[in-house]
Amino acid sequence: PWPTLNFKEKISWRMQRDTLITADGVAAVAADTGGFAKQVWRLNRDIKTIYNAVDSQSFSPEGEKDPCQILFSGRLIPRKGIDVLSEAMPLVIKEFPGVKLAVAGADAMSPDGIKNSQILLERIGKNHVEYLGELTPDRLKLWLKKSAILVMPSLDEAFPMSALEAMASGCALIASTVGGLKELIDHEKDGLLVRPADAPALAEAILRLLKDRTL
Repeated sequence: PWPTLNFKEKISWRMQRDTLITADGVAAVAADTGGFAKQVWRLNRDIKTIYNAVDSQSFSPEGEKDPCQILFSGRLIPRKGIDVLSEAMPLVIKEFPGVKLAVAGADAMSPDGIKNSQILLERIGKNHVEYLGELTPDRLKLWLKKSAILVMPSLDEAFPMSALEAMASGCALIASTVGGLKELIDHEKDGLLVRPADAPALAEAILRLLKDRTL
């Protein structure tokens, strides 16, 4: 909101608004993002939605999937829902002790100066979670091929490529009802949607897929 911005941020806000107003066309990767832009920069103009796309020849559902393998791909920051995931996984493990979680993405430090990957390992247990670090595109494809489920418990998203890549790779997708994710997923048809910041709901969705391989 404008009243909360400092002087430097207000200059940046005005420059961005002027650019959006004078541009011949404006596109957003999701309708939700376009609506956000209209609200933040007080725009009275059309914004075209052009969704992200994935190369289906590069990502395919071929390969042997481990039905107990879950993958998280994203930066290890609260906005990506890692705190929610760390609360949900112990609930899943209690009912389904054979489950495994692989975490791929750049690490970050918590406010206490501890790496978030270390916090995940401690909360979930080293027997059930593996931190992979940042993966090359080829290594990520391998993990997508063998993972049965991709979880995206994000608190905020635009239209993430990782969701598209997972779907193209044949992974079942569980995601929060935020941003473009709720435009990408038709609940119980293309994936499962859960409320953001709701660890029990996330755990319930994961357990539902673990127990029902046909789904």
